[in-house]
Amino acid sequence: MGESVKKETGFDFDEANVKVSELVGRVKGELKKGESELTRFRTELVPEIVEWNRWELWKDVKNWEPKRIGTSFCVFAVILSCQRIYVAIRAPYLNRQRKELTEAYMEALIPEPSPSNIRKFKKSVWRKTAPKGLKLKKFIEGPDGTLIHDNSYVGKMHGLMIQSLHRIL
Repeated sequence: MGESVKKETGFDFDEANVKVSELVGRVKGELKKGESELTRFRTELVPEIVEWNRWELWKDVKNWEPKRIGTSFCVFAVILSCQRIYVAIRAPYLNRQRKELTEAYMEALIPEPSPSNIRKFKKSVWRKTAPKGLKLKKFIEGPDGTLIHDNSYVGKMHGLMIQSLHRIL
């Protein structure tokens, strides 16, 4: 079967086996090196780090060596970087929440965009933008459809007057 595959595709199984066995041999060698480094780390470096980080040595700030000051600075920088990374990761989520909240508020403000709801919204905007000292006059619709000024009205805004103003505008 190997010969027919080699004739058809040009792929040689024997040559592939040799390359795979070379790769496996290299991987095993690297694993042995890594194992020896791990053993060295556990037996030599971890106790050295533990000794260096004893609380008694950190308490005496006046006698800190430059290495300890540099380490403190690096730890502070790492904490700030992690905080900024956290903020950068959370930003899209917070923006999405803000957008959803804004949409929910707008839906509560104008539940559905029907003409009557839009009219009510425009009236409330007009009321909020009207000057505080504005004196308004009430108009009554006459029998022929003309607007007649009502002198008894003293300037409070309410629905009838606003309707009259909208007819005028």
